[in-house]
Amino acid sequence: MSSRTRRTRSALRRRIERGGGSERGTLSVFVAIAMVGMIALVGIVIDAGGLLDATVAADEYANESARAGTEVINVDDAMTGTSITVYCPRTQPPGALTAQKEAAAFLKSAGVTATPTVVCPTGQPNTVNVSFRTTYHTMLLSVFGIDTLTIRGSGTATLVTGGQTPNGGQ
Repeated sequence: MSSRTRRTRSALRRRIERGGGSERGTLSVFVAIAMVGMIALVGIVIDAGGLLDATVAADEYANESARAGTEVINVDDAMTGTSITVYCPRTQPPGALTAQKEAAAFLKSAGVTATPTVVCPTGQPNTVNVSFRTTYHTMLLSVFGIDTLTIRGSGTATLVTGGQTPNGGQ
């Protein structure tokens, strides 16, 4: 071993034994700051995945809710053979089962805690649109004061009868 290598090793040994001089504790501060950043990054990734999953589920619930609404048909018109249309009156008769009430009941039975907006668009008698807003409760971002995030669910269903196509053609 050369004398230069021995001097370098002994200088390194002395520095380690002294504790690094004025830079003592610098690595600890860096690690603490880096760990906060890493925890924040992990929290964003985990909660972003959960938010995406909750948003997809909200859209699925809205679509199924709209489908449940299209199952309520106008019985009087169907019995006379006039037409088969979704029963979606502009004013809600008390006690009557309507597409709006059925869609809302589906969401409630699925455990969705939201008040839906159920619309039957003018000019589309067999279509039901459902939308609602609910919250996603974060897992790790709550450490940074972000406890909930708002998500929206929306879905559309169209009743297709006989030889109809979904866009209303025959």
